[in-house]
Amino acid sequence: GNTVQRQKALGAIWEQVKDEKDNAWGCYIKGRMLMILGKPAHFCFMYLHKAIQLDPTIYQAMTTAGLLLRLSKKYDEALDMLRRAEQTVRDDAQSSAKARAACAADVGGLLQAMGNKEEAEVALRRAIADDNSYWQAYASLSVLQEQLGSTDDALATLTDAIGRLPKPDPKAGYDKDELQCLF
Repeated sequence: GNTVQRQKALGAIWEQVKDEKDNAWGCYIKGRMLMILGKPAHFCFMYLHKAIQLDPTIYQAMTTAGLLLRLSKKYDEALDMLRRAEQTVRDDAQSSAKARAACAADVGGLLQAMGNKEEAEVALRRAIADDNSYWQAYASLSVLQEQLGSTDDALATLTDAIGRLPKPDPKAGYDKDELQCLF
């Protein structure tokens, strides 16, 4: 079903970008796909950094690099990269509220993992302010509130998050921001 369709779609994208060496989006997709395939981080970074070098506004590559750094437990480098991605998306007048919210939530999630709960809360609330339909920020905030001992607030925020879950519509397809989640 969906897994086969996803594999076919990724295969088609791969065929289009596998030989791209001087195209930022091609390098970004290549780096992200290598990450999905479980290739060593340094291979993924090679393409992600090349994408950023070719196009310093490609926040998607910055976000992917930041999340990969987080997985590699290089938290300070990850935080720098995720903050750079968030600033880049905020500087782009064409960016969507959802993209801004996702970048802020990534920063908040990492800060939370690093134990910086106060800054994490600020970043997660910034994500919610950017896009109040971005349920992932509500879910992360509820976990943070629970960690801080505010169980009632956590339950209320989690209830709010559940109410904001998207309704499935298989005929609608994906928008540009959701397409990134396919990878």
